[in-house]
Amino acid sequence: MQKDHRKKKKKVLSGFELKDLLIEACAGLMYVSETDAPIETIFFAPEAGNLVQSLSREFGLSDQIPKQEDPISFFAKLTAVKPWHNEKDRVFQKRFSKIQGILIDNLTDLTCLRYGNIRIEIYIVGFDQAGNVAGLKTMSVET
Repeated sequence: MQKDHRKKKKKVLSGFELKDLLIEACAGLMYVSETDAPIETIFFAPEAGNLVQSLSREFGLSDQIPKQEDPISFFAKLTAVKPWHNEKDRVFQKRFSKIQGILIDNLTDLTCLRYGNIRIEIYIVGFDQAGNVAGLKTMSVET
């Protein structure tokens, strides 16, 4: 009997299944900049429009134009293993790696949008299979 060595395709999550997984993965996680800010889960059914328009309506960002960043670059800072990391740092690095995987595996049009100059609101979002906007929100202070 010959074994099938093909990788199993992961089940793509959407809806409340994806939302619950993101909430669990982000619980208690902080984004460290000049201030620490919680990582919050975003999940909503958008009105008509693109991702930026949907976020603008949902979070009152209509007069701001975001800077776009590659989500892989955003996570690279959080998932990089450094020689000086202690056990707590390694746990956070692994958690951010898991979140990155969840987002990449389950969302289309994944992007990182940054609103503001010093107090920056950061959204890492995309669309799930059902058309919901899903992802993360946090804040960074950069002077």
